[in-house]
Amino acid sequence: MTEINKKTGLSEKDFEKLFRDYFKPLVNFANKFLNNIDDAKEIVHDVFVTVWEKRDAIDVQNSVKSYIYRSVNNRCLNFIRDNKKFSDAQELERRKTETNPLSNIEQLEIQAIIDRTLENLTPKVRQVFLLSR
Repeated sequence: MTEINKKTGLSEKDFEKLFRDYFKPLVNFANKFLNNIDDAKEIVHDVFVTVWEKRDAIDVQNSVKSYIYRSVNNRCLNFIRDNKKFSDAQELERRKTETNPLSNIEQLEIQAIIDRTLENLTPKVRQVFLLSR
């Protein structure tokens, strides 16, 4: 198991081993939260980038393994929270546009009024109206 030496940080060789050993298991772990392999890979990749960028500053009290698993877990939860807002907005929009029998009847009535009105327009005005729609 690779441990970060608090004095020297994480060497490039140790980081490569850490990446090789834990990338796939972390992706599987993240995918259990997200059910999307691409998002899981992206989150794990971001965690490894952060570990590398902060290799000298990271204060790991336990093992690196628990640190990276905790980091992936937290990022997955943040991802779910952030995308839930987006999903809620999509659901609201879907419900707004979802048709029900009354709206279908209203649409038919409006279309009948438009059709009657179009019949009374001159051919040029009718053509301009239809082209604009």
